[in-house]
Amino acid sequence: MRFAPIAAAALLAFVSGAASAATIEGPTQITASTDVPICEAICAGFGANIAEIADGDSSNFNGFAGQTGVTGTITLDLIGEFNLESFTLFNDLNVLAEGVETFQLRFFDAADALISTSAVFIAPVGQVAGETYEFAGEVLGVSKVELDVLSLLNNSRIEIREVLFNGEEVAPIPLPAGLPLLGAGLLALGLVRRKRG
Repeated sequence: MRFAPIAAAALLAFVSGAASAATIEGPTQITASTDVPICEAICAGFGANIAEIADGDSSNFNGFAGQTGVTGTITLDLIGEFNLESFTLFNDLNVLAEGVETFQLRFFDAADALISTSAVFIAPVGQVAGETYEFAGEVLGVSKVELDVLSLLNNSRIEIREVLFNGEEVAPIPLPAGLPLLGAGLLALGLVRRKRG
């Protein structure tokens, strides 16, 4: 019986850490911030809190609105480390063909190093439902995403009701609990080699 491949597979599973597919959303997994100035009198107080784009509520008027004609970057700090497959944007607070027109995402790891940049996406126009954007490939080990708003619909303003991602959280490697499994795998590998020798 060949134990070496089994031991190697167990070791690989141990080192890679566990992951679970999920929707990444809300204040427990995303913290939003921006330097874009908020919409003032014309918005009558709606959209004044950037945290509302990551609070799990995609209803109208719950979100963020910037000043008219001003583009910029919204930072989405992920609470944890994730392998990301797609991004969903709920555009326009009151659904009147306003808000983001085109945008791009920049992905960063836990050390704040740039991993990659997405394609330029076209935001949904005049729809209540979110639009999901699949990435060209899974983006691994992401801890922060910068949503760079490149242009606005009808020279309006940034208006975002909600954002979320789809992917899997990278679980921390459980070194103390996994050491016996690692030791058993290495012991089995050693015994197999000894028998062959």
